[in-house]
Amino acid sequence: TEDANFIVQNNSHPRRVYHCCFTHWIMMVLFRGQRTSRANTPFNRVDGGRIQAYVQAFPDDGNGFEIWWTAALQAVRLILEPVFQGRDVIENHQIARDVWSGFVLVFASTRASEAILLTHDPTKCRERAEWMLTELQEILARLWEVTDGRDRNESIQGYFNQVSAMIVAQCRILGNVDIDAPRLLKLERLTLLMYTRVAVPLAEETIRKKKLNDNKKATDVLKKANRT
Repeated sequence: TEDANFIVQNNSHPRRVYHCCFTHWIMMVLFRGQRTSRANTPFNRVDGGRIQAYVQAFPDDGNGFEIWWTAALQAVRLILEPVFQGRDVIENHQIARDVWSGFVLVFASTRASEAILLTHDPTKCRERAEWMLTELQEILARLWEVTDGRDRNESIQGYFNQVSAMIVAQCRILGNVDIDAPRLLKLERLTLLMYTRVAVPLAEETIRKKKLNDNKKATDVLKKANRT
C-alpha cells in the first residue's frame, strides 16, 4: 500500500508514465523466445536458456528466482490496491495478466522448469514448489474476495490455477515429486473444481505442446477432459 501511494503521489502529470513494470519488460523481452524471427509471430515461447542462466547465476541461495517470483506476485497485488482507480486498474491488470501468461510459457519449457524447480534434487524440488504455491495462495485468496471487477473475467485467477497445475505437473514429470496443490492453495468446492477440471487439463496440454492453447484448442481440451 505504501508503494502504491508513493507511485500515485509522485506521478501527478496528466500523461503518467508510472505504468512501467520491469518484471513485465524482462519477461516479455529478455526472456522471450524466437527473438530473431523475421516473421511477425506472437509471443509463444520463452528462451529456456536465458531463464536457466538467470536462475543459475544465484547457485547458493536461489535468491534470483525468489526475487522474480515475488516481483511477479507484486504485479498482481497492485491491481488490488484501492488507491488505483479507473484506467489505472485496467493498465495494471494488463501488466499482471501478461506476466502470468508469461509464466505459462515458462513452465511449458523443460529447460526453464528444471532450473526453477530444481528437479535434480527431490528435496529441493519439493521445498521450492511448496514455497512458490504458499506465496501464491495469499494473493489468490484475496482475488477470490474481489467484487469490484478488478480481476476482469477472473483471468488472473485462471492463470494462477494453470501455473500452479503446471508446477505440479513438471515436478512429477521431471523430478518424480508429488505436490499437493489443492492443500497448499486451500482449494475447496468451486475453486477445487476449477483447478481439477479446467487448470489441470490445460496445464498438461500446454506442457505437451510447449506453447499456449488458443481459444478453440482450449475448448476442445476441456471438452475431452471432462467428457462424461
